[in-house]
Amino acid sequence: RWLTSYMPKQIVDATDYLDEVERGLCALRGLRTLILWGTSDISFGPVDRRRFEALFPRHQTVKLKGASHLIQEDAPWRIADEIRRYFGEPPDRSA
Repeated sequence: RWLTSYMPKQIVDATDYLDEVERGLCALRGLRTLILWGTSDISFGPVDRRRFEALFPRHQTVKLKGASHLIQEDAPWRIADEIRRYFGEPPDRSA
């Protein structure tokens, strides 16, 4: 319960920073973008996902079925697989 009362204050206190981040997103518009989206996120829903998809026209969206707001905890191996698939396997540096 403590976290549910603490986090809103942190978000409100970060308003100026978050506004600055949002203003800077347009500078990234032309980059290839992988959007990994948890389908069970109670903080950000389909409207938010579509906003990011519109902001980044060169996107590929992967919906992580059942993943919540903390996708890295709910689907770490799937995330790693999707990043490898999108960006390619890293080069072999053992030689």
